Amino acid sequence: MRFKFSKKLLPAFVALVVMPCCGSKSTDKGSEFYFDVDKNKYPIWGIDVSRHQSHINWESVSSSGIDFVFVKATEGVTVQDPMYKDHMDELKRHNIIRGAYHFFSYKSTGKNQAKNFINTVKLSKGDLPPVLDVEFKRRMPSRAKIITEVKAWLKDVEHHYKVKPIIYLDYDFYQKYLKGSISKDYELWITDYYGEPDGWTFWQQTDKYRINGVNTRVDRNVFIGSKRELRELLID
Repeated sequence: MRFKFSKKLLPAFVALVVMPCCGSKSTDKGSEFYFDVDKNKYPIWGIDVSRHQSHINWESVSSSGIDFVFVKATEGVTVQDPMYKDHMDELKRHNIIRGAYHFFSYKSTGKNQAKNFINTVKLSKGDLPPVLDVEFKRRMPSRAKIITEVKAWLKDVEHHYKVKPIIYLDYDFYQKYLKGSISKDYELWITDYYGEPDGWTFWQQTDKYRINGVNTRVDRNVFIGSKRELRELLID
């Protein structure tokens, strides 16, 4: 997943540059991340992966204390991530809570993209709800067009899986395009690498995380509640 730098975060960025002590190493085995998060406050954590993490030792990952993993499944109307099935099968085998996400494209309708996701992703009891990943691009459609197509995807996916999807997005994206236009019932997975955002259920705090078993840096995410509350989100 990608991140758009926000001008409103410039003071925080400058502070981090001039005060390198703000960065820290985590206590998780073999890992480090950029923004220091209170692990006592947010102990439930996970990563997200795609074809870019093609060689994963899931045995090592599972021994890290990880709670959940989101896996890229589809993009647009024609793309299926080639590592999706392997990642999902391994997560099930290692008893790690798993979820699947769709990377949204502005080149096709939300309805057709929902078909791609539904045809690819077979979620089971105990999986996280489906995720829609919507992000800034260099050339953005109108706000009205974005809202229409995002709602179309959400509607069809919710109808198929009988559960409200989670929406992954940058905080600024939510403020500019979706706030006030979609139901507040949707759980938000918000990315912010420079501080804790508002209104999140999942928070992606860095894309520079190191974890044993993965040979690339990955995104690290925390959940706002307890392990019991995480399980309450799962498909039943």
